[in-house]
Amino acid sequence: MSAAVGLSRAAVPARIGLTTRRRAATAGLVVLSVPLLFVGSLGALYAVVVVLGAACSRT
Repeated sequence: MSAAVGLSRAAVPARIGLTTRRRAATAGLVVLSVPLLFVGSLGALYAVVVVLGAACSRT
């Protein structure tokens, strides 16, 4: 999964600045963290953490 995230980030055009990328990443982490408040089982927790981990990977 990490390799797929790294390839998708490499596909972002160079004209999109670092500040814009960081703001988008921060917004994504905030939005993807919200489901952690409503997790009721271990399976759901695993799914949420996998998606959140893919969003914040530094590949």
